[in-house]
Amino acid sequence: MKNKQIEYIRAILILMIIFYHYTYRFEEIFDISTINFYTLSLWGEIGVACFFIISGYFIFPKRNQELHPIIHLGKRISRLYPSYLLCVTLCFLSIQCFGLENRPVDWWTYVCNLFMINGFIGVNYIDGAHWYLTYLILFNVIVALLTLIGNKIKLKDAKFKLKRTVLLMFWLLLNVLVLGLSNKIPILVHFYKLLGNKYVYYLYVGICLKGLLTKEEQKHKLEYHVLLLISLVMILLTNNLIMLISVIIFSSMLTKFIQGKFQLPESKVLWELGKLSYVLYLIHQNIGYQIILYLTNHFGEHSLLYAIITLGIMILASWIIHSVFDAPIQSVFDKYWSKKECQTKNDNPLEMI
Repeated sequence: MKNKQIEYIRAILILMIIFYHYTYRFEEIFDISTINFYTLSLWGEIGVACFFIISGYFIFPKRNQELHPIIHLGKRISRLYPSYLLCVTLCFLSIQCFGLENRPVDWWTYVCNLFMINGFIGVNYIDGAHWYLTYLILFNVIVALLTLIGNKIKLKDAKFKLKRTVLLMFWLLLNVLVLGLSNKIPILVHFYKLLGNKYVYYLYVGICLKGLLTKEEQKHKLEYHVLLLISLVMILLTNNLIMLISVIIFSSMLTKFIQGKFQLPESKVLWELGKLSYVLYLIHQNIGYQIILYLTNHFGEHSLLYAIITLGIMILASWIIHSVFDAPIQSVFDKYWSKKECQTKNDNPLEMI
């Protein structure tokens, strides 16, 4: 069951990102300067950071779910990948048919994007916004690997499994160490990307919030506070003070929402938009740019009205994709993974750490 408040937050965040792309970022890319959108210059980065925080909060399964790490990873990827395949294909075909200034793509780029290897081998994204998904899936893969390691490594006490917080500390400190050495050993920059780049610090904020708010994790409260402190320091060092303040404010608000201490008013619009937020994120940028460029070429200089019109068109397109493709295919996957979970429980499931 989806949490309505989380869906409302997702809806607000996706609107922040889209208006950033359709205003400040659009004028920056296409060298247009008709309106001063500078106040929106950080909306995109703040919005994506907040999405990573939410993803971190939900990246581990619930303690009462006896899921094999690979099954949990499969569920996450099957939720993300099918819609990505469709949307990246639509973006590619749209650029092939109608073109997009300064953003040409070819078939090799398309193939690399299909398998999500482009971000690690220097090939451009078909849609620049898709870098987020590369890291989101990377984080889920790393979490699954850490979980498997925690299940396999045992000390003398056979009941002991390596604590989640120890593995999380290892991942975070390795990331920080590689970042520090990358200036002297440039090749380590690629390894830093594989460890999550600077975006892993936002993910850790969400993971730590979940640990601090979960009753079963209270015995590890100190470790989560240390992880959170390191993550916040790294956000400041790799970004700026504004980003740090934004993350702290959002994290405090998210905590209040989760605890039920503060609630946004009921909103059918935000609820529906929240459900569409993932597909909308995947499809909104380059196709949206094509629409705005068409409007500016035929009806005059860039304006906020064009952004609003394009947003409406993209919401409609996302609703169609969600209704015709995403929802039906997710229903199939839900049934498949339910069967796999039952088989695992009847077998000998590996506990999550």
